[in-house]
Amino acid sequence: MTYKIDKENTTQTEDNLNDLLKLIKNPLNLIRNGIKYGVVGVKQFFLVVGAFLLINIIGAIFTIVQFFSVEFSFTNIFLSVTIVFIGLIFLLISIFKMYSFAKMDLAKVIYSYSSPYFHKLCSSIIDKTSEIYKNNKDIKDTKIIAELLVLNDKKETLPFYYNLIISKILSKVPFAEILSEIKSEISSGNKEKASGILFDRMDNYIKNVFFAGNSIQWVYWLLPLNILLQLYLILKIN
Repeated sequence: MTYKIDKENTTQTEDNLNDLLKLIKNPLNLIRNGIKYGVVGVKQFFLVVGAFLLINIIGAIFTIVQFFSVEFSFTNIFLSVTIVFIGLIFLLISIFKMYSFAKMDLAKVIYSYSSPYFHKLCSSIIDKTSEIYKNNKDIKDTKIIAELLVLNDKKETLPFYYNLIISKILSKVPFAEILSEIKSEISSGNKEKASGILFDRMDNYIKNVFFAGNSIQWVYWLLPLNILLQLYLILKIN
């Protein structure tokens, strides 16, 4: 297998990344045009949070109507306050979870457009690792790994949040384990092949492990639970 980067595709990818980074500076533009670059998490954030907000506003209205349609009692006051409080809790949970989802979704898209950088990074890591192996040292010291993950010369020209996202992704990749597994390829001197293997292993880990758990499946049980719990308490007001 050969590991080569398509120059034309690389240029297009970098252009898309630069356009996306410009959009991030303006949240409204990101919401309107982000889907063009594969960013769906931002719109989903507003859709899901909006659904929870709407449900809980309707719940509050029904609570008020029910409260004033029955006799006054401290029990009914307690139930009404509890319903509003529960609605607020569900809303805050949805905001927190969707914020985390949107951040991870944005990181996933940024990663997909950053393959030229990661190819270059892998080549740099192989070069430095090769020197370490020549000195009969092992890649197991976290300090050594940190030194290998120095961002390239584009760091100064890219936004802080971009470097923050890339650094977070890289911090989760088990580079020490991967480099130990491909030690023979690195030691053989075939740096292009070793760099390609490292990129494939890293890419597979990031896509299938780091981003694997980012979903909104929880909405399908949390939203009905919100509705049923509030409905149950509203009917208790009598």
